[in-house]
Amino acid sequence: VIVFACVAVLAAFIYGAFALLRRMQRGVESAEMLVRCGVLLLRWYADVFVWLLFGICGHWYLFFKGQSEAFIMLPDERDTGPIVIMLVLALVGKAVHVVDILWVQGHADVFLVDWETGHGTLVGKGGEPGDGAPVSCWRTILVANELNELQAQRLTKPALTLVLVLLFMVGLDFEAYTRAVPAAAADVADTAESHLLLRFAVAAFVWLVVLVAQALLLKLAYLPYVEDKVGQFVDLLSVANISVLVLLEPYYGFYLHGRSVHAHADTSMLELNANLRQEEEGLTSTRGLSQASDVQTFEVYLTPGMREIYDSTFLHTAAQEQATMTQPLRGGRGANPTNAPLSGLSLQRARRAGDGFRSAPDKAVALYHQMNEFLKQFLDSAHPDHEYLIREKQYAERLVRLPPDMSLARESTFLFDTSGAWTRMLLYGREYDLCVFEVLVYTVADVSLRSSFLAAAITYLTWLAVQWLRGWLGQANLAKKTLIDDRFLI
Repeated sequence: VIVFACVAVLAAFIYGAFALLRRMQRGVESAEMLVRCGVLLLRWYADVFVWLLFGICGHWYLFFKGQSEAFIMLPDERDTGPIVIMLVLALVGKAVHVVDILWVQGHADVFLVDWETGHGTLVGKGGEPGDGAPVSCWRTILVANELNELQAQRLTKPALTLVLVLLFMVGLDFEAYTRAVPAAAADVADTAESHLLLRFAVAAFVWLVVLVAQALLLKLAYLPYVEDKVGQFVDLLSVANISVLVLLEPYYGFYLHGRSVHAHADTSMLELNANLRQEEEGLTSTRGLSQASDVQTFEVYLTPGMREIYDSTFLHTAAQEQATMTQPLRGGRGANPTNAPLSGLSLQRARRAGDGFRSAPDKAVALYHQMNEFLKQFLDSAHPDHEYLIREKQYAERLVRLPPDMSLARESTFLFDTSGAWTRMLLYGREYDLCVFEVLVYTVADVSLRSSFLAAAITYLTWLAVQWLRGWLGQANLAKKTLIDDRFLI
């Protein structure tokens, strides 16, 4: 069985490395590629061996507890060293994978494409028409703030999960099933000690039932009929007339199309309400990027030429401008390293010292506007040198998430994302990986300390650390990439 598991790990690793090579569009000699392959190997070891261990321990539980007479004995815990080693290595591998998820998501390239055009003119002092009215930036700030709030959003609720696990393990005394006596010998169960294999089997089974039940309840009842914050974000983009481009890797990411079907989104509440009523009555065109579809979410695979324009036009130059502007403030007299809220006299002193709400470099803002115009032309298929193809996913691309071959492609590829793959840029889309990590943290702590309460406490503190790190990295990255001061991201 272990040999079969190792073969499965190797096969999954080879496929994962092949898919990664297609997405990265780089050779195997790339240092980043080698590091990612190492993480990939640890990830698949953890994913395969956690189910292997569950099967082994479940096998021992069923055959030992199901016997009416004791003819099958559990192995001595001193002989379960290989099981413990595999379990700890699975935890280490999954921890490395979770850290990699946080790093990739927290350093993704994010660009908010504003489709709004100015309308109306300003009135001069003498009542004469002046310049054209500028486009408000508050819609962009609103979208950035909402995206920031979603970054650490989860499908299941870890606190609720742990409460339910403790309810079963302690409240309903499922810990009694972990004692090393057959089910027929219940009269002596109170004097027996729990066994490592049985403890892992019962705890993992309880976690599996709680997570599956919670996910089904959320998917079938809560999200469709109560509230779906992640799904509502895409609707908000269309109302705000903002699109979101997120690149988790240099050439791979997601595009959320938010171009409004109305003339303007920067308008009054009365006109906004009239626009929404027109959509309800079906008097507008579809919201989709393609006229033949209303799909707004896409998996994106860019060409090297397109990525080079993004880097040279905006990303690298803007980063240099930000570094140049912030360098004189480091350690300065008016610095506020704690980034604490300012008010009253403190705010006045901060303004004089250059702190408080910080402005972005003028050149960086101009480059952002230039890149915004370029992306609008690109997405409108109005750029002669850079085009893109929109198509459905092929069978292999849907079944095993095989990336398209972009080695000879002259145009970028946008794949319809109707399954919600775009949520992989959030913790929401990595629910399985986070659940496996929490199960491993809990079971390792539980079999080591023999305490459900301590295992639950350690698991919850671990989740709080993951949540904080994702929020901190994500907010700093979002502020840096969108040139929006992090104080707006509240």
